[in-house]
Amino acid sequence: MWVRAALLFVCFLQLVACAEDFYKLLGIDKQASKSDIKRAYRSLSKKFHPDKNPGDETAKQKFVEIAAAYEALSDTETRQIYDKYGHEGLQQHAQGGGHQQHHDPFDLFSRFFGGGGGGGFGGHGERRGPDMEVRIAVPLRDFYNGKKTEFHLEKQQICDECDGTGASDKQLDVCGECHGHGVVIRKHMLAPGIFQQMQVRCDHCGGQGKIIKHKCTVCDGSRVVRKVNEFTLDIEKGAPVGHRIRYENDADESPDWVAGDLIVTLHEKEPDLDVDNELKVDGTFFRRRGDDLYWKETLGLREAWMGGWTRNVTHLDGHVVQLSRPRGKVVQSGTVETVKDEGMPIWDEDGDSVYHKTKFGKLFIEYTVVLPDQMEKGMEKDFWALWEKWRMKKGVDLGKDSGRPVKPAVKDELFLDLLDHVYIMFSGMRDVFVVFWLRSREPRSPIRSTAARAYMLYPTLRILALSAGVIASAQALEQDHFDTPIHPEWLDGHMPTGTAGDGKIQKDIPSYVLEYAPLVHLAEDEIHWPSVMDEHLVHTKPYVDFKPVPKDEQHPTLWDLGDLNKHDGGLHIYLQSRDDVMTSPAWMLSAHNMPVPPPATPEGNETDSAAPKGEGKRGEKRKKISKIGGRSPAPVVLTVVDKGDGVILAFWFYFYSYNLGNSVFGVGFGDHVGDWEHSVMKFRNGVPETMFLSQHTGGRAYTFGAMEKYGKRPVIYSAKGSHALYATPGIQAYILPFAILHDTTSHGPLWDPALNVMSYHYTSPEDHSDVGDKMVSEPSTSASVTDFTPGILTPSLQNPNAPTSWFYYAGYWGDKGYPSNDPRQYQAPIVGERKFVDGPFGPRFKSIGRHDVCLKKGPCEVSTTIAPRLWLLNWLYNWAWVCGGFLVLVVVGIAGYTVGRHVKWGHTMLVRIRRGRGEKKVLEDVERSPLLSEATSEAEDEAEPSVVALDVEGGRAVTYGTINATVVEGADRVG
Repeated sequence: MWVRAALLFVCFLQLVACAEDFYKLLGIDKQASKSDIKRAYRSLSKKFHPDKNPGDETAKQKFVEIAAAYEALSDTETRQIYDKYGHEGLQQHAQGGGHQQHHDPFDLFSRFFGGGGGGGFGGHGERRGPDMEVRIAVPLRDFYNGKKTEFHLEKQQICDECDGTGASDKQLDVCGECHGHGVVIRKHMLAPGIFQQMQVRCDHCGGQGKIIKHKCTVCDGSRVVRKVNEFTLDIEKGAPVGHRIRYENDADESPDWVAGDLIVTLHEKEPDLDVDNELKVDGTFFRRRGDDLYWKETLGLREAWMGGWTRNVTHLDGHVVQLSRPRGKVVQSGTVETVKDEGMPIWDEDGDSVYHKTKFGKLFIEYTVVLPDQMEKGMEKDFWALWEKWRMKKGVDLGKDSGRPVKPAVKDELFLDLLDHVYIMFSGMRDVFVVFWLRSREPRSPIRSTAARAYMLYPTLRILALSAGVIASAQALEQDHFDTPIHPEWLDGHMPTGTAGDGKIQKDIPSYVLEYAPLVHLAEDEIHWPSVMDEHLVHTKPYVDFKPVPKDEQHPTLWDLGDLNKHDGGLHIYLQSRDDVMTSPAWMLSAHNMPVPPPATPEGNETDSAAPKGEGKRGEKRKKISKIGGRSPAPVVLTVVDKGDGVILAFWFYFYSYNLGNSVFGVGFGDHVGDWEHSVMKFRNGVPETMFLSQHTGGRAYTFGAMEKYGKRPVIYSAKGSHALYATPGIQAYILPFAILHDTTSHGPLWDPALNVMSYHYTSPEDHSDVGDKMVSEPSTSASVTDFTPGILTPSLQNPNAPTSWFYYAGYWGDKGYPSNDPRQYQAPIVGERKFVDGPFGPRFKSIGRHDVCLKKGPCEVSTTIAPRLWLLNWLYNWAWVCGGFLVLVVVGIAGYTVGRHVKWGHTMLVRIRRGRGEKKVLEDVERSPLLSEATSEAEDEAEPSVVALDVEGGRAVTYGTINATVVEGADRVG
């Protein structure tokens, strides 16, 4: 120890003898204050620290010199000697036994940045403080060109006034209560003559052993203060989004620890034309994807058709990219052109290199053709004559070349559905005729009873409903066959840009889809957060009716999940949890996927945006929202469906690993593993029109203007537990009156799905929305799964290698509902509701092929306001629900009593007819009447079994609702 101290002292004398001027070494002038000296040492010591410059002896020598300069200038006495006599004066002062202490430069560094000692409340050993993380929004231009800029950040610093002691005189006195030990002995009497001694922390000094008599006026004895610091941000050319820059030992400081690191994450900022477009360059509107850039160019009809044009696009650094087409070169709308070496500079993680200047990514140009709204008669005539001349020359047949069917195919499902409705309608007319014919033969038949008359309304109402079905089927048939959209190809005279291995065309996601992406307010007290599909598959195992699949198939991924469909078409596949759901495993809670807070701006402040626009709850106060949506590690599935004629449906699918059902009177129902929710935005020519929000078995749709918005992005609210989507916060009642069954939404964490997206395009050759609706409303009815032919799902250019097999998976994304004897299961008496139900189907069965934003058969109407019902209307609705339900029970009870009283089941026999198969089974031998034979033959093609009641006396046949009764000669009356 003494040898090391002697060597350090000799080194110090040598440095003093040959060192350069201390003020120049620290980069300060002779009038610098103590704060300036500390600031200079803080910056230079971190820059030349040997740990940051391994193997660099010059940096190590510089680090020692900086420490010697700081030690000399930070002390008032030695600074005065140095100012008068220079290095020789310091040398003589040291040799003469001056009181200056010469510390190891590494000890000085540790003492300066904290870690025990240095005037603190006693040493607990050197420990490191926490790191600080901050996100900085940077314009795309700075990512391209590189830039050095400054940003400000408020953080905790050791008080300069008291040097971190907390005392104005920088002196700490020994505590008089514990005498410097930090603990005191307390005695407690347990019983007469019996005492207990306990060692407890001293309250007087807080366990430190020292006290402050005169608190520092700056930090008030806390030893630290909060100050705004300026940092230099070096943005390298081509740095990727999410790039992290580390500032060592620049986190919060404290005398009790060594300061951690400040970590800055770069985030791309939306362009501001007034601030970020100083050079007036077109590149401000570029969009970046990795090392590539994307640009949209708009052409008029003449340019797209005739060619012979040149366009100049000013790049992010001011240089010009020239776009052109020779005369006669046609440009199709949606064509994508690739320009090499005009993308982003390719950044190298090792730091600055020549690759930044020589290698660049690609620039993708998408062309959009604007057509005129109408044509003048003369122009139309000339255009038509020219078109016909070209068509005759090339032999083009629009009917054949467009791919449209010449006439509807007889085997089409919609056409068969039309025939089925027509047949059933005439069957209902036959039923009415038989009823009235029988009444005319027996005027005093019990069929005149009140209940029987009510039942007679059934065939009539059935005819009206089926007639409406015939009209709807005919309209759907006509629209399906003659309004088939034609999708433009992205061609540029060669192979389409971005084709998958199977030849599927990979398109870019329209920019307006992301610009109008919804923001989701998750519930404040939510415990089941968004989940990652890959992680969900890791913690689940495929089962077929409670039996695991073979071992080689028990660990599927998103790339091969669809292969499980080979087990009976995926009809009975369930992804069963590997953990007990009652223990709430961490992967089901997914707390690690909570949205990350939004980034700070380069000035150090969070981005402000206006409060949500639109209607909300009446009387609700709108507060200014100081944050925009955060990013969740759980990606959202974005699927774009082109419906033709400028109409696009953008589906946003949100996945959760667990759905917490709601409760009625404290009893919970409807829990299940896995949960898919979705919202749909309809665009027409790039303008948002309507929006659909999924809610349990259906959903609600609103006009875009009615929705709340942050800026121009709509805001939706996710319900706690069930994750159903709503347009407003608060209590959301459904099904039962008086909010007995309800969801709860609130202004919880704001999630921006557009920050983490798996994007796709979906193309459906024909509409399967009927099947989709059925699967949404009846997930336990799986018979239609194998008959459902999905369309084509293709990854977009944003993620060309994204998996698609998971989409075609036809099974359930969670457990099969546990049986009644399972201790985890609960089943309510009478109503039969269960605590755990089957998991959900995936996006494939969410009516992704629907014609409009609403479900085709769901109870959905497009609302023009999100305001709740008036109090009076809500009150009338609730009581109408209760009264209507009571009236239905009364009518059903009277009808049941009347039928039971008139029918003498002791004298009847039953004939079961299995409709649709024509099978007849006579339970007792009886003489068959012609009327009975006719009645049974007419019912052979019905879809459901019916019961024919026969008696051995009389000679009447009665159609009584779904009961066909024939009374043979000599029978008693049958009601």
